[in-house]
Amino acid sequence: MGEDFAGMIKTILGPPGCGKTQTNSNLIRNCIEDGIAPERIACVSFTRKAATESKDRVCNDWGIEEKSLPYFQTLHSMAFHDGGYKRGEVMRGKDLKIIGDEVGIPFSYKSNKDIETDFDHLGISIGDYYLRIYHLARSKMISLESAYQKYGSYNMHWSEFSRLTKAYEEYKRVKGKIDFTDMIETFIFRRTPID
Repeated sequence: MGEDFAGMIKTILGPPGCGKTQTNSNLIRNCIEDGIAPERIACVSFTRKAATESKDRVCNDWGIEEKSLPYFQTLHSMAFHDGGYKRGEVMRGKDLKIIGDEVGIPFSYKSNKDIETDFDHLGISIGDYYLRIYHLARSKMISLESAYQKYGSYNMHWSEFSRLTKAYEEYKRVKGKIDFTDMIETFIFRRTPID
C-alpha cells in the first residue's frame, strides 16, 4: 500500500450504540466529498451484519446506490470473492465429521450455510476445541505449541491435537479444500489491489 493511503485507514472500535456506524458514514461522506469514487472505498468488518449495516447507513444517509459500494463486506467475503473460490472448495462441517471419524476425535456436526469464519462451524466437542486452538494459532500467527499451552485444558492431549491438525491439513491438501484463514492469507500475501 502506498504511503499516500496510510492516513486514510481508520479503525473504529466501541461498544454498541456509541456511534461507530454514524462515524463511519461521515468519514465515507468526507472521502466522497474529497473526490474519491464510492466504488473505490472499502469498508471492511468482521461480521456480515456490521458490513450490511454500514452499507445501508451510507446509502440512506448520502443517497448512494448499494451497487456503488462493492467493497463494503467482511474480510472473509472479500477474500472469497477475490480468490474466485466456490462454496464446495471451502471446509464445512461435513468435512470436519469425515476428519473426526478418520482420527477418532468427535466433532459437533454443524451444517450452517451462513458460515463467515473458521470458528463458525465449531461446536463443543473435543475436536471442535482442538480445531479452535489450531485456528487461533494461525490467526494470531503463533506456533501450535504456544497456542496449545495458552488455550488448552486439562482434558486435552497434545498427541490428539497434533494428530488432528495434521489430518486436517492433509485432508485439505488431498481434497483441494481451503478454509477461511487460507483465503485471507492468500488475499493478503498477493499484495495487489482488488480493483
